[in-house]
Amino acid sequence: MNTGEWCVKITGLPKNVSALDLSKEFGISANRIILSKKQHHSNDWYAEIVKFKNEKHAKEFASRWDRQYYCGQYQIKCKASDSSVTLNSSNDLSHCTSSGPRKRNYHSRKNVL
Repeated sequence: MNTGEWCVKITGLPKNVSALDLSKEFGISANRIILSKKQHHSNDWYAEIVKFKNEKHAKEFASRWDRQYYCGQYQIKCKASDSSVTLNSSNDLSHCTSSGPRKRNYHSRKNVL
């Protein structure tokens, strides 16, 4: 199902970051930020920001924040994509999926200043 909305996936976040933390950092509403529950035992945290009105807004957000440092020590990566809601094998909703096959590489690097 394609909702016609766009989203941005942010990788490289620190463990246990909250939607409220990200909301303050990025200046957006916390209800647009999705943090998967399956991350609690992972070192590679990510978030999905949903409900961009169009491709231009999503790509501008991703471009602005891509490769920036979060909390001065975590270099994040941002990627915009068409938002189509799917259910993955862990029964978690994933909102940021592109049409067609894609690489699933959520490994991130922590860069300490």
